[in-house]
Amino acid sequence: MRLGAPHVPSKADRVLADAIVRRHTDRLAYEERALAPHVLALLLASAAAEGAWLVPVETPARRAVLAALVAPADRTRVECAPVMAVLATVGDAPRDWLVAGQALGRVLLAACASGVAASFMNQPLEVPALLRAADDPASPGDAAVPQLVLRFGYAPEGRTTPRRPLHDVLR
Repeated sequence: MRLGAPHVPSKADRVLADAIVRRHTDRLAYEERALAPHVLALLLASAAAEGAWLVPVETPARRAVLAALVAPADRTRVECAPVMAVLATVGDAPRDWLVAGQALGRVLLAACASGVAASFMNQPLEVPALLRAADDPASPGDAAVPQLVLRFGYAPEGRTTPRRPLHDVLR
């Protein structure tokens, strides 16, 4: 959120807004097909638009390290997900947490609008020693701090998360 002059929503803003009612996380297995390159680029740009990085975990060695850090039931999901990525920020202060949250919202809505499912795999980031192990040396700069681990892929259409009506939230 940025304070300033009124903002006229762009077409891209409207696409993200339309995805709000459909967006949900999906813990099921994903299809084995890869994400289209333009969709992955959109997700990376969505994080960047909010001042964060979405860093794909691409090499089999880094994927194996990440899989070893999650609960046994989730290892196959990590190993088989078309895309595993770490959302990172410049630091680890309240402002960075806000940036991570804004980036996460934009990334999840962009994924939903593109027909891509997403889920969180945060066990590696919940314990300080695991957090250091999950930190990818290929991340953008030494100062990048992992905030969230995500998996992306294509899945059958699932049930959406119930949302409260806007008038119940804003008065």
